[in-house]
Amino acid sequence: MEKVRTEIRQGLIKQTLFNKMVFNENESNCKWGLIESSDKRLRLAPLYSYDYCAGVEMLKKDCHRVTKGNREDIESFMVEFGKEPWFREWIKTSVLPLDFTKAVADMERKTGIILSEDEKSYYSFAIGKMYSKIVSVHDLNYDKELVEKSKKEKLGDKVKRLKVSVTDRLEDVKSLLSKNDSERNR
Repeated sequence: MEKVRTEIRQGLIKQTLFNKMVFNENESNCKWGLIESSDKRLRLAPLYSYDYCAGVEMLKKDCHRVTKGNREDIESFMVEFGKEPWFREWIKTSVLPLDFTKAVADMERKTGIILSEDEKSYYSFAIGKMYSKIVSVHDLNYDKELVEKSKKEKLGDKVKRLKVSVTDRLEDVKSLLSKNDSERNR
């Protein structure tokens, strides 16, 4: 029984990482299940209910949001479970070798569902963003202090770029207003 409990726990942790990676905002305690195999062994059911992933939403459906605005904090999740050797090994052998292009080709071949180039580009960007965070935490050896320092540095870079963008837009608006005032005064 302990082995089954461990396998199910690890499976749920893996599913949660995957949910974060694909921006699944509809994850809840009701979105998993167990399957009893023919030998009476319990295992975690395959993933399901991904209608709110990567910003894609079904219309007219209630959604139980569980992310509380923190959907991108995959780093803290990884640091927490990075204390467990099995998790680090799984990241190293199963997650880091991820090839998005191959995964899409496999999906298209197996399901017959063909993504447009725009869809491929969007999903590649969204999933790639989370994938780069996974690689970063792994490269920083799951060290909480180094991960937090890296996040702050990246946030600082984003703030700098945003300031430049806002300043540029402000100058554009001032120029437009000045031009409009000049035209009205004629």
